[in-house]
Amino acid sequence: MIQSRSSLFSMLLLGSATWIVSGMIWLCMGNMTCCSSEPLARLRVAESGRVLVTRNNQNNNQPFFWLADTGWLLFHWLELAEVDRYLEDRAAKGFTVIQTMIVGTDDEFKVSDSVGGMAFEEGDPGVPTEAYFQQVDAIIAKANSLGMRVADEPTWGNPMRKTGPNKGSKVFDAESIRKYGEFVGRRYRDAAVVWIVGGDCLVEAGDE
Repeated sequence: MIQSRSSLFSMLLLGSATWIVSGMIWLCMGNMTCCSSEPLARLRVAESGRVLVTRNNQNNNQPFFWLADTGWLLFHWLELAEVDRYLEDRAAKGFTVIQTMIVGTDDEFKVSDSVGGMAFEEGDPGVPTEAYFQQVDAIIAKANSLGMRVADEPTWGNPMRKTGPNKGSKVFDAESIRKYGEFVGRRYRDAAVVWIVGGDCLVEAGDE
């Protein structure tokens, strides 16, 4: 278990897992217009159904190589200066994607000691905390400006669970998760983001 933000940063910078995603991806990609003078090409699934390809006027139907580094808690524990160092390091090494999650479990909702606050006001998923999502905005923008897409879990599975292994605080139900999905979808529709549906949690109850 990671005990401090500094140890998390060391783990990210020195060797978090690198992998190529073969499934479990919900593709929802837009042009990056807010932070880069050269928008990243849209991605789509090739006609073969086997690979992702780019889609724009200058670079159409070119295979996209998904070389991703995983920093699940990137939005949660690091200062922006630390994030910049990490992202610049990964871009220099040729990574094309950073995989992370917007919200996770209970105390992981915290942005950072300097920014403070939680993802939602008083744990209410209908009231996103602007300071938190401004931090997310800045990190996505930085990654995109370096030529990397961000593969985001809108939430880990724990906030949907109230019993069993990996249980969380049951932040979401079916209605609130739909509204939250609409919120992040609108907020990042023009960013180079690929949404991942996952979270590594067993489903035991009908409302999960």
